[in-house]
Amino acid sequence: MATLDVSFHLVSSTFKIPELNSHQKWAIRKIFLGKKDLFVNLLTGLGKYFIYQALLLMFDQNQTTGSHNKCL
Repeated sequence: MATLDVSFHLVSSTFKIPELNSHQKWAIRKIFLGKKDLFVNLLTGLGKYFIYQALLLMFDQNQTTGSHNKCL
């Protein structure tokens, strides 16, 4: 089962960025652990796009590792 830190590392290495910022990590944790919808209001340039892309990559990683219902 993947941890959030491993998933965050996968995302940052895939997109060749140093790391996700704190707002992105917070939103991703809320979606994964809370399993609820979330409204994120960030200024332009703060990386809302990476939240969507990270979630797709992380959900895909969980399905291929067999931990789909365990969600990090």
